Amino acid sequence: MEKKSYALFFRILVVIFLSICMVFPVMIGCKKTPVDPTPEPDEPEPTWLSPLVLMPDTVFFNGNETKTLLMTLRDSFMFTEDPEYYIYSPYTYEWLDVHPTSGVIRKGDTVRLELTAHLDSVLFEPYINELYAELEYYDPAATVAFATLVYQPIDQLLFSFPDTVYFPYGHDDVTFTIKNDGNVDFDASIAPSSNAVNLSESAITVLIGEQKEVSIHIDRENLMDENNPFLNVTIGGQTHTVLLMIEKKQMLPNEVIDAEYSKAMDFMVYVAADATLNIYHPDTKAIDVVQLPYYPNCVSVSADGTKAVVGHDAHVSCVDLQTKTVISTNEISCDAFDIVLGNNGWAYAFPRRDQWCHIHCINMATSNQTEVQHTGYLIRSGTHAKMHPSGKYIYGADYSISPNRIEKYDIQNDTASHIYNTGGYNYNNLWITENGDRLVTYGGDVMKLSEIQSEDIINVGKLQSVSHIECLDHSEASGRFFALSQTDYANFGIRPILPYVYVLDAANLAYLNKIRLEDYMIPTLDAQPNIYTVEPFFVFANSNGNEIYVLTKSIDSGLVNDWAVQTVRNY
Repeated sequence: MEKKSYALFFRILVVIFLSICMVFPVMIGCKKTPVDPTPEPDEPEPTWLSPLVLMPDTVFFNGNETKTLLMTLRDSFMFTEDPEYYIYSPYTYEWLDVHPTSGVIRKGDTVRLELTAHLDSVLFEPYINELYAELEYYDPAATVAFATLVYQPIDQLLFSFPDTVYFPYGHDDVTFTIKNDGNVDFDASIAPSSNAVNLSESAITVLIGEQKEVSIHIDRENLMDENNPFLNVTIGGQTHTVLLMIEKKQMLPNEVIDAEYSKAMDFMVYVAADATLNIYHPDTKAIDVVQLPYYPNCVSVSADGTKAVVGHDAHVSCVDLQTKTVISTNEISCDAFDIVLGNNGWAYAFPRRDQWCHIHCINMATSNQTEVQHTGYLIRSGTHAKMHPSGKYIYGADYSISPNRIEKYDIQNDTASHIYNTGGYNYNNLWITENGDRLVTYGGDVMKLSEIQSEDIINVGKLQSVSHIECLDHSEASGRFFALSQTDYANFGIRPILPYVYVLDAANLAYLNKIRLEDYMIPTLDAQPNIYTVEPFFVFANSNGNEIYVLTKSIDSGLVNDWAVQTVRNY
């Protein structure tokens, strides 16, 4: 190799060496930053806020109460149109009402939501629901707000028991139940108002979620003289009254057609649809039964209470009430609508049909006696008749013509004789006082009676507050009228008869009070019987005037035998 070549090669090596010398110190002087093993965190996502704001965000309930929830829009809400909102919850509405549930909300306005809890019973454990608010027509994922609703029970003394306990006829033992509806135990004491009411327990403890039964036994006969007794039930220092409704009526075995009462003998006589005459003794409640030869229409009892006559269709029967036998049956030429038995032993039958007709007069003391027709003006069929206590006269009320008439018939010569009448309105039935000084008409008019024609059947007053009378009786011993009243005459006398006995002063005709008659209690499998309205048809006072007896019938009860005798002692 030539010298020049070696020189060039040598120069290149020098340049490389110098270059390395210049770069290496720089590389030696640079220090690399160490790598942190923890990775850099991601950028935090922005926190989302619903444009709807509910205040407060938690609502507490302790029971049935109303709370307020306020709702507004955040200032950051960017939409220009006023949005519509609606409130919903899939569970809350089972126990909570919300008002309103929808509407329009504007910026700057506050919507007031009323939350009303309606808990059917006390809940012993707390529970939580959520109520949601959402803007309609916007993205639900970005517009929903919610509030937490919390039910937090507090100690509550709650209980339940019936306010009335029923004792239907024939049921003297009934169970009374007290139930604990709250979330604390309690003690109860029970005290009856009458010694005729006995309890199986008078003090009990009822635990949470339990109920206790107490047996009640009544002495029905001893309660007849009392008003309905009651129980005093004391729980938590508070006393509550439970009424004991005792059915005191005596059910009858047949259907009543007509009835009268003998104050001479103090018993009731009624004829029934099963072709029987029945003698009811109020003191013993016994019923004597006499079988009749024909189906009865009407009955009349003699003044001394020893005999009765029964009117049939085309026959009249005479019954001895002492021997309880039918002593004679006579044919007559009419269908008897009403009948009167005179002190003279004659029966006077008033026809049901034929418009203008005669009273059929029959001497019941003899068998197969030919009937005799009354003399004087004819009467109208369907006339109601009553014997005057003197035994001399019969008074009749004619309702089939207008104006009605009160008529007087003389029977002193056995055959009835029409002697005179007076006209008026609402005269279509009548009842005569015990001493025979007055009569009362269907419309409540009171008329003076006398053997002197010019002073007879003279209007002297009107019963207060009572008209459209179905039945009436007078008690001279107590100085009272007892009346049953129909519905208004504008209904043409269509039943039902009102379920009361109206008590009036017999001297001044003033209304005193009314007695609500017992409804019918039809027992069921549970403690609550079916109750049916009562309809009264006959009312009678006994000879002492201290008791009244009412023959009643149930309305639509479906009972085979739904007639009963109701006794009222405290009026």
